[in-house]
Amino acid sequence: MKYLSHLWNRHAPLKQIEQRFKHAEEALKLSEQRYRLLAENVGDAIWTANFDLQPTYVSPSIKKLLGYTAEEAMTKTVDEIFTSSSLAYAKEAFRKEISKPLSEEFGWTGIIEVELIHKDGSIVPVELTCKFLFDEDGKAKEILTSAHNVCEKKHLFNKLKQNEEKYRSIIENLNEALYCIDSQGIITYISPNIQPILGYNPDEIEGKYLCDFLYTDDGRKGSDHFLSSLSNTASPIECRAVTRAGDIIWFCASSVPIVEDEKIVGVQGILQNITEYKKRETELQQANEQFRNAIGSTLKAMASIIELKDAYTAQHQLRVTRLASAIAHELEMSQDQIDAIYAAGLVHDIGKINIPLSILNKSTVISGIEYEMLKKHPVTGYELLKPIAFPWPVPDIVLQHHERLDGSGYPCGLTEQDILQETKVLAIADVVETTSAQRLSRDELSVTKALDEISTQSGRLYDSNAVEACLRLFNEKNFTFE
Repeated sequence: MKYLSHLWNRHAPLKQIEQRFKHAEEALKLSEQRYRLLAENVGDAIWTANFDLQPTYVSPSIKKLLGYTAEEAMTKTVDEIFTSSSLAYAKEAFRKEISKPLSEEFGWTGIIEVELIHKDGSIVPVELTCKFLFDEDGKAKEILTSAHNVCEKKHLFNKLKQNEEKYRSIIENLNEALYCIDSQGIITYISPNIQPILGYNPDEIEGKYLCDFLYTDDGRKGSDHFLSSLSNTASPIECRAVTRAGDIIWFCASSVPIVEDEKIVGVQGILQNITEYKKRETELQQANEQFRNAIGSTLKAMASIIELKDAYTAQHQLRVTRLASAIAHELEMSQDQIDAIYAAGLVHDIGKINIPLSILNKSTVISGIEYEMLKKHPVTGYELLKPIAFPWPVPDIVLQHHERLDGSGYPCGLTEQDILQETKVLAIADVVETTSAQRLSRDELSVTKALDEISTQSGRLYDSNAVEACLRLFNEKNFTFE
């Protein structure tokens, strides 16, 4: 018994070794199960292959990628899986790597992009992530490959490329040029369509300062616009530039800041050649000036007609025009409104040409019938002026110049909202001149009384802003009719 006990004790370490091997074997199986489970459930297809690219293992996820089951894929040759060009490319890549000295420490890991053939015959673009597997002697034995479907990536890339080409085409076919300028004022980009504008190719402009191409007298304007653009306070500007041929052109530029990491690093904008527009604008201004001069000559001719009949009325029109224009400037009205007031003032009493001189020069109080005849002169003036193609509402101003804000005027009894602003100004000038002037029918009245009249009726009969402007002219700026 003692001998058997000693023998048993003697073999006890062997039993422990067997148990350890058993545990290691179970751990290895568990590890294999874990990695197999991982390989079979990962989104990418995983397979191992020999150096002839014949598969030795394929994960079930190959079905999602190529439509084959793992078992079907194992039976396929590389010619059936790879397109011919991709197979040649993959074999060449593997050949180059295999020809190098390989070790487990420095084994090749690379990514190649190839096209595989789906079970239904369609082409599937994939990225292959490849790594050599080594045996226990450190010799490369197989290739471990992970295949990732890049169809969506390809589609997105192609779409981005199409968009890039589309927008590039749009940019290059615009009549305007796009530009980028860094914070130092150096042009870092200008689109190709600058060539027909300035005659320079982009590479002749990029790297230079903006002011190098500006007309000398507009250099300051360009610099100010650039600085304003850096602070995002710039408005579009019109400047002149000098072309390669030495010609001077006009362009319009609009710029906004370029912001990177919350820091302004330059400006970008659009530049448009407006030389033809400026030329047409100048021609139009000249034509307008000629037209206005012609209108002015016509109005003066018409005013001289009334002067032949009644010199007082002619002088009255000139004096009213002078005061009405001054009030319009004081109110800072637009140039068109000022021109309209001036034109209407010159002929606002042209309708009196139909009123007998005996009534106009009557030294006694006129009768009711005579007053009704007098009240028709705005309508007569309107009818005389209506056929003329004025650029302003001259006939309407003449028609309304005796209307009052409260509707008590004539000939239409208009109220404030229906009376033109130009008419409101002309009406005050007409009242002040008439009240302060000397006429055969009465003694000379003072300007003070005339100003009292419009001041008292301000807001009721007369526009309050125009009244205040008229009072300032006489009381603060020493206006006179002469």
